[in-house]
Amino acid sequence: MIKILIPQNKGRNKTELRGFWLDNNKIYYDYLTIQNYQDNNEQGLFTHLKGLKTFYRQECIFFIEAGQGKIYYSRDKVITLCNRIYSEVSRENLKREIKEALRDYKGITIYQEGKRYYKEIYY
Repeated sequence: MIKILIPQNKGRNKTELRGFWLDNNKIYYDYLTIQNYQDNNEQGLFTHLKGLKTFYRQECIFFIEAGQGKIYYSRDKVITLCNRIYSEVSRENLKREIKEALRDYKGITIYQEGKRYYKEIYY
């Protein structure tokens, strides 16, 4: 199963999942939802990702396939991130953890489950 992280409008749909990234020394973030995708046809997946990218006006779409993070820009440009860091983060250290991850990896996903926070980084 493929998990696609879908950006949500910041003003309306606040979720417990946020993605942060660094671009030109500026920090951006989106609230995210996860969409499960089960078609094993690569052509169908790329068509679906292209549609999501256009609909949400995104430069790229992040998805997880077979334990690897992937960034879809176009059919010809998909970046695979083979390594993963997943750990709990205390609320007090959340800002510091985000800044360090952005400095070192350029992107991080924060999950909130109840009162606990978890970071996930693919690189």
